[in-house]
Amino acid sequence: MVKKFASILFFLLIGFAGGCIAPFFWGWLSSVTVSSPDAVSIANTYIVFTTIIFVGVTVVLAVMGYVFTHQLSVTRKAHERDLFDEMKTKLSVDERWGIGFATAVIENDDVLRFLEQHLVSKINEKLDDIVNDADRDYQIAADRKRAVDAMASKVRP
Repeated sequence: MVKKFASILFFLLIGFAGGCIAPFFWGWLSSVTVSSPDAVSIANTYIVFTTIIFVGVTVVLAVMGYVFTHQLSVTRKAHERDLFDEMKTKLSVDERWGIGFATAVIENDDVLRFLEQHLVSKINEKLDDIVNDADRDYQIAADRKRAVDAMASKVRP
């Protein structure tokens, strides 16, 4: 897309240059004569055409700016994605990278607070699971003891 845009821009610039140089070459031709027209109409024509040219150049520059900004944004996102994937691979394979990353993460106070909150909540969740399992096991053992006592009272005189 950039090559196509560059070729269109090049074509427009060549056309503009040709339009600027053409009067110079027309002066050499004897069959072309220029009468002396009204000076105001020449100035108005000049003003109109230069305004059109400046507006055209401004529009082309604005479109180029938008296209380049969009391209930079797309390539930046692609580079970030590639770098993140490479970092994950390095962290999982290389011990130095993993230790360095963990050290950098722990040195950040906000990240440390975040990790501490999540670790404490996870530890509390696991402790609650252990307590619930112990209560369930205790209830099963108590039911078993009552059943054994009931059977023993029927068997013993």
